[in-house]
Formats: sequence, C-alpha cells, structure tokens
Amino acid sequence: MVRNQDLGSLHVRLRRRPAEALPSLEIVRFEDGVVVLGPEEALPWVDHGLYLGREPQAIGLLIPSREQANVPLDLFERALRRRLGDVPGTLAVLPGWQKVVPLNGAVRLSSSLLTAALDAPAS
Repeated sequence: MVRNQDLGSLHVRLRRRPAEALPSLEIVRFEDGVVVLGPEEALPWVDHGLYLGREPQAIGLLIPSREQANVPLDLFERALRRRLGDVPGTLAVLPGWQKVVPLNGAVRLSSSLLTAALDAPAS
C-alpha cells in the first residue's frame, strides 16, 4: 500500500519495468492511496510502502506483514465482514489508518493505465 504523497515514487518504479511485466500486477485506488497486488517478487519496493500479506487463519484479509495481530484473525475477519455488509473478495486491513479497503475492484495494470490510475482521484 502506498499513500498519496508517495505515489510519485511508485510511478517511477513501475515506469522502469518493461510493459509486458505490468500485467502481473493489479491496482486498487482509494482516497488515501493505492494498493498494488501481485506476486511478491513482482511488487515494487517503495520507501514508506506498507507491505501486506495473508495469514492462514483469515485468507480473505491482507494485513500488514510486519505487525502481529492481537486478536484471533478468523473471528476478526467474520466480524469485519458482518460490519461491512459482507463485502465480496479480499479486504486490505490498514490499522495505522483505521481503514479497510475492499480489493474487489482491482484492475490489471498496463502501460496505458499506469499514469491514469496513479493520477486519478480515488473513487
């Protein structure tokens, strides 16, 4: 996850990649930034980026990889989905921002989409 103020750095990192490498990534824009999804080895390294991962107890959540949950994740996922009205797909949990981002609107990245996705205001 990259905050709005660091999108320039993300844009530079992604532009350095060959166009044929971009479709291995998907992107979700939200009001505070962007979530980039893809295989671990394909994700760009961005200073101040928040890297998310899955835990076996809650495969429908992406949570910060450097934080340890202090609640049972399976119960947390069920409660979160109930509260959000059973939003389909994976949810990115961003505790530092007190935010949950649904990732069901992810779009496959391409050269033509790159600038538009990073420059456009979040929907």
